[in-house]
Order: sequence, then C-alpha cells, then structure tokens
Amino acid sequence: KSNYLSAFTEADFERYCENIVKNSWVYTAADFSSGNSAYPMGSAYKAHTILYAMGTTQHTHGSQNIKNYANAQILLGNMGRAGGGVNALRGIGNVQGSTDMGLLKHLLPGYQGPRGNDDYTTYMGKLFGNSTLSAGLQQRGFINMTYAFFSASPLSAVCGSTPSNSAASGLFENWPKLVGYDHRTMFVQMSSANPTYTTASRPKIKALVAWGQNPAQTEGNAGVIRKGIEDVELLVVVDMFASETASAVPRKNYRTINVGGVSANISTILLPAASFAEKCGTYTNSARVLQWKWQVAPPKGNSKTDMEILAMLAYQLTQNNALSVNSWNTLWRDPYFTYHDAAGNTTAVNSPFTDWNNTHYQADMARTSGATGNRGIGYAEKVYQEFTSPRTSGGTLWIYEEAWANAPSFGYASASVPSALVVGVPGVVNSTYNRSQCRSTDDPTSAGIYLNWGWAWLFNRRVFYNRGFMGSYDNKDLVVTPDKVAQLFAHASTSVRRYANTYRTNATLSDSSTGFPAHREPHETPREDLKATYGTVGNPSLVSAGAASAYPYILTTIRYVDHYQGGPMSRNVPYLVELTPEPILEINSYDAGNEGIADGDQVYVRTIRSKYAAETLGISDPYLTSAGWVGPFRARIIGTKSKQRVAQGCIAIPFHWGSAGYNRGPAANLLTNDAQDKNTQMPETKSCLCEITKTP
Repeated sequence: KSNYLSAFTEADFERYCENIVKNSWVYTAADFSSGNSAYPMGSAYKAHTILYAMGTTQHTHGSQNIKNYANAQILLGNMGRAGGGVNALRGIGNVQGSTDMGLLKHLLPGYQGPRGNDDYTTYMGKLFGNSTLSAGLQQRGFINMTYAFFSASPLSAVCGSTPSNSAASGLFENWPKLVGYDHRTMFVQMSSANPTYTTASRPKIKALVAWGQNPAQTEGNAGVIRKGIEDVELLVVVDMFASETASAVPRKNYRTINVGGVSANISTILLPAASFAEKCGTYTNSARVLQWKWQVAPPKGNSKTDMEILAMLAYQLTQNNALSVNSWNTLWRDPYFTYHDAAGNTTAVNSPFTDWNNTHYQADMARTSGATGNRGIGYAEKVYQEFTSPRTSGGTLWIYEEAWANAPSFGYASASVPSALVVGVPGVVNSTYNRSQCRSTDDPTSAGIYLNWGWAWLFNRRVFYNRGFMGSYDNKDLVVTPDKVAQLFAHASTSVRRYANTYRTNATLSDSSTGFPAHREPHETPREDLKATYGTVGNPSLVSAGAASAYPYILTTIRYVDHYQGGPMSRNVPYLVELTPEPILEINSYDAGNEGIADGDQVYVRTIRSKYAAETLGISDPYLTSAGWVGPFRARIIGTKSKQRVAQGCIAIPFHWGSAGYNRGPAANLLTNDAQDKNTQMPETKSCLCEITKTP
C-alpha cells in the first residue's frame, strides 16, 4: 500500500507548465529580430484560460492554488484578454450572485468588508473612489446603501445627487464591526460537547435558521456539525424537502407551541420553500453576467418564495421588538404592496403581512413587466431596481451600477439598446432582460463576447482588462507582471484610479504568503517526505489527524452527473434515482486485489473523524456503525488496468447521499476532513486518509 503509483508526478507537472508557456503569449526569436509590429506579443499567440472547480479549492492551500493560477496568467499575458483569465466552474447557478450580495461572513453587499475599528473617513478611504469620499463609484454606492438600510427617510430626501458625508458618518455607526463566526466555528459554538475550539464558554449560539442549506449532510467532519445542530435550542429549516438537517438529526431540545389552538411539541420548524422555477429574479453567473429569470409556475401547496418568507420573518421580529429596521415602513410600503392589473390600474393590498393569500399580492410578488406586458413592476423587480439604478439616482449596489438605466452607457455598440431587445416598461430598461446574441462592434476578433446578453458588472464589461482604457478591446502593449498593479476595475471618469492597488493594500491573504507560494501538503498525507519538505498551511481539523499507518488510503470526494450537490432535490426525482440509484466507491484494481474486493462488492470506509463521531460524540446515523464505519458503498473499478480512473492508493466517493429523502445512502462528509484554508475557511474535503473493509 505504501508503494502506490502517483497519479500526477512532478515530471507531469513540469510538462504541463511547459505546454502552457508554449501555447500562450510568448516572444519568439524571429519577433525579437524583426520587430514584427503585427504580432507585438509574439507570433505564437494562443489565448489560454484556466478553468477550475472544487478539486482546486477544497484544500487548506486552496487560495494558494488560485493565486498561483492568477500569477501564471499574469506572467503569460493571459489576464484581461478574451479567452484568457482564471475562471471558476460553479456547482450552483447563483454562487456569484450570493457573493455579490454579501452572504459571506466577511463581506457586506458589493464586496465591502466590515468596518472593524475604522471611523467613517478611514473606511471610505479604503473603497474605490476619490479623495472627496462621496463621488467615487464604490464610495457613493456604499453611502446610498447606508442610507437605504439605516435612514428613516427615503434616500432621495436625504442625499439627492450630492450626498452628505456628515449624515452618512452618523449612519455608518449602524454597520457591524464583526460579522460572526466562520462556518465551522458557528456549529461548534452550538454545543458544549464538541472539541474545544475557543476558550470562551459554550454554547453561545442558541438558535439556527438553515436557509436553503443542509449542513448536517454537506459539511466536512459532519459528526461535529451534527452535534451542534442536535444541541441548539431552536432549529428552523427553510427548504423544499425534509432534508437531513430537518429530519435526520435527532433533536434533544423540544418546544411547546400552539398550532390552531392545539398544543404541540416540536424539535424543528420546517418552512416549505419554493423551487427556482417558482421564483423570479436575477442570477449572476461565473462571468458576472446578470440574467433575469421569470417565474414558470406559482409555488405549490403552502410553500412560499424566499422573499415572502423573509418579509414575514422580518415583520414578526419587528413586531416582537427583536429587530430594529429604521426604514421598514419606507422600504415595504406602497408601491411595493400595490397590485397593478393588466390595464395599469392599481389596487392597494389590505395587509401584506397578514393577508398572504391575497391573490393580488401573490401575483405582484412574482410579476415582472417583461413577462406579461406593460402592467407594472412586481416586488422582486422593484427591489432589484433599487440595487441597480445609477448611483446619482440612489442605486445601492455599486457593482451593478446602471444595470437599470434608460440607456446603459458602457459596453454597448451604440448609445442605446435596440428597441427589439427592450422588454419592459417603456422608457425604462432592465438590462438583464436582454437575450441578444449580436456581437459588439468593439469586438474586432469576433471572440464571442455577447455584450447585449444579460448585463455584466462593472459597466457591462465582459472582460476585466489589464489596463484602464475604456475604449480599447484588447490591449497588447503591456503585460502586467506581479510587480505591477493589475487595473481590474476602471473608474467611470477619465481619471483612472488603480483600485487593485487599494484593494491589495487593504485586503491580504491571512497566511501572509507573497509571490509564488510553494507547494503545501494536506494535513493528512501519506507523503511524510513532502510534508517535511514543504509543510502544511491553514487551520487543523477539530479532530487530531489520522496516521498513514492506521489509515493507509487517500480519500477524495467526487460528483455524479445525475445528482446535484448534497442531493436533497435530485434524490427526490425518481428518474434521476433510477439513473444513479446508489453511491459508488471507485477503487484501483491493484488495491481491490490486495483487499480482496471484487467489482460490485459492498465496501465500508472509516476515518479518524467518523470514528470520533460514533464513539465519542454518539452520532446516530443508519449508515454509521458504532465503530465508525460508513457504508455500504458499491465498489467499482473503472478503466483498463494500465489506465484507470483512480490511482493506486486512492479511493473516490460521491457526496450526494444522506439519510433522508426518497433515495438514501451513506454520507461522505461523515468521513471528510474539516481542516481549513486560513483565508477562506474552506474545508479540506478533497484529501484525507482512510481505511476500507468489506466486513465492518
């Protein structure tokens, strides 16, 4: 077992790097001697892109992997060019949109960090703008958002076209200094039985609202996560199905509530949510392109859209003095809760917070003007309009500046959008409606950048150029090297400020790495020689690392085409279950022979974390034995003996299965490692040590 074959050797890596250099922007001897002006960056030009997914990021050194990609692409001249760059492959359609909205703990909407101990002037000086602290793009957007969130007066009445720094400074104090625990620590703080992570007393978190997430099944070292969920006093799950978090975790705390005059003991509150097809709104894909999606059908049964549930929750919190929102009456009063019929007439909804079955309200919640002609704008679109209007009109999300405008002024071939592309209220353009495949005349290479499809932040630009020339498509006169400043965000005015320099000064990697990071080993590795040479980075697991002598195989996680993420949706679709009915353990034929495993056998897997979950935490799961074995998985050998999909010494398992839903199976994350990337807190779920057996 110790003499396994490496799937990707150092020599393989060197060949990979050589091929990238040969097929990217390089000078040739002929170019140097002739000074060929037709090919100022070399006649061997072939734009090269790097596409990555979770196999790159789910490591303690994941951020260093991406940093190396970016450094290499800068050196090769592939940044800011059509067909170049470093591009993520998302597992969910709106991952980019969720980060735009500041759903990560360390961000406010628009990629702005928490204020910390900064005063107003210091904080504003770190944002993209200028010395006046009010006219700059990100600065003005932040001021607008501050007014909209914390002022009791409408934004237009407070700041108009010239915002007041003194008024904004007072409202600035409402922003939080801290934004809470990282994902893993949050669950640890729910239980006093989890491994010690902080010196403070626990539990600190008494309630959890799991909104569209299934942490009991999807988080690394899931046993520790489940222990926190078990012990929390109040658990609310907002989801389409009774997921593992909602139904499979045996809750210890119960509450007595009154339901329709009947007293009931409950351990979990499940709020039925609508599916993506039952909601309207925008998605932002990996290329930063915003696209509007119309509602396909109304929510089924008693399920509701996220906006409805959020509004109802916020209303109840304010009614019980648990949430103070100064602008509540401004934000949610008319015209938000006004019904617009097909003829343009309006009818006020009686009480939007109590009359949720009002048909007028239900129609307006999902309506967009483009879906049904000129009959007004629905609530979802009204909120989106507040985000995306020009900043001088009160737009609150600076990166979406002018996604809602009469004539978008950046990125289009002409001053206005062709009338055939405009679907909506006359005189108002929601640019995310656009579905044109016409290429811009600013695209001389015909590289397929469709500037009129959706809308891309910033300024509807499809490529972040390496220089700030607003009118140039592909600048060949400068390669931005690591010692220069990449001009990623161009200022709206002719006076260009290097935002990247400001960002790099105020936002650095937590592990203080510089230049090209060296290789780092995972926290659990069979290569002690590499660990001794290169070391590890990041935060260790909450459970001591397993030794290679006890856990001789490398475990990694994979995905199947027929299932989606943690599987609560796809495992409830019979057709998909029929296509891939059970989790498979992929293994090399050499290892299978050594372990006496034949193709199709049932196999069990154990790591030091699954052992800890069963023996110490007492986690109950139908696919977890009392000794910590997780399974069964169906063994499968894929490929010929000389070229197999899984290298010797490695096994691969999918993470889609869990103990709830229509189709059930062992959860991979009871096994995986929760050691974290120090910058992102991403768990190292792609690499850990395990042992396997046929007879647990």
